[in-house]
Amino acid sequence: MFKSAIKRALVGSGLDRVVRALAGGSGAILMLHRVGEPRRIDGWSATDGLAIGADTLDRFIDTLQGEGYELITVSQALERLRAGGTARRFAALTFDDGYLDNHQVLLPLLARRGARATVYVSAGFIDRTAGMWWFGVEEALARNDRVVIRLPSGPRWFPAATTQQKSSSYEEIQFLFFHLAPEQTRQAIAGLKRDHGVDCLAYTDALSMSWQQVRAMDQSGVVEIGGHAIDHSPLAAMDEAEARAEITEGRARIGQGIGRAPRSFAYPYGTRITVSPRDIALVQAAGYTSAVTTQPRPVTRDDAAHPFILPRIGLGGNDDWRALRVRLAGMNADHAPYAA
Repeated sequence: MFKSAIKRALVGSGLDRVVRALAGGSGAILMLHRVGEPRRIDGWSATDGLAIGADTLDRFIDTLQGEGYELITVSQALERLRAGGTARRFAALTFDDGYLDNHQVLLPLLARRGARATVYVSAGFIDRTAGMWWFGVEEALARNDRVVIRLPSGPRWFPAATTQQKSSSYEEIQFLFFHLAPEQTRQAIAGLKRDHGVDCLAYTDALSMSWQQVRAMDQSGVVEIGGHAIDHSPLAAMDEAEARAEITEGRARIGQGIGRAPRSFAYPYGTRITVSPRDIALVQAAGYTSAVTTQPRPVTRDDAAHPFILPRIGLGGNDDWRALRVRLAGMNADHAPYAA
């Protein structure tokens, strides 16, 4: 809290611009998900960070453009890095998973603002074959005092009688899902439905775009469609054949859906524990030209030499324009070496 107050004071005084001049790099790739109101069940939410309001996104764009950033796609950002152009900083807005509101709200907003973005879609969500487990787990915790998750090692029970217990249990369960291969995730999702009446596929159906809508975004001239695997499972949890299929078949499915193969890829979860050097090599072998992680720092010229581990700064429903400016300045940056 104290560090946050200091950083916001720096923004208020404009000193973040001084820091940005030194540590802001060539630009930033920003990670978002939904555009709309956050979900709340009985006043509680575990996934509110996935959604930002349209007004908040508008203010983010105001801030970026006001600070001199040009809003471009990830592929355009990489081209600019390789060309060595640094006259103007760039910001690449990215939106993960393929949510319906990306078509209904984000697309017209981008067109109105003269901005571009990259939307990474998981083919299994668009095909309605993969369940959005995070919403299912959230509902199970919200509706029950105890929740069981069926794991390969056996069932595990989590307390959910209080709001604090719900939030803590969600964090623990989320970490467990970060280590599940696709079939294990499907079994856990089936267990949620059997034990708690929660239908994760229903969330996918209600909240995901159709292929027609994905095509419309691709053809809009303001959105680049990227790949995000098939089932949104952590690649590092899979054997090599399974990880290769998630990457290559996901790319092929998107190519069929929009008429051309995507150029950029977003690793599901994108952390050091969910992405291995093997996975990075598989993405490159699949024909992609870039890939983004969730390493939170600005982009530098040096990243042109490492296009398959590009950093990306997360933004969510609890962030405002001041938090954006703090992150653009690299104040929350993680500079530890990533897998290469």
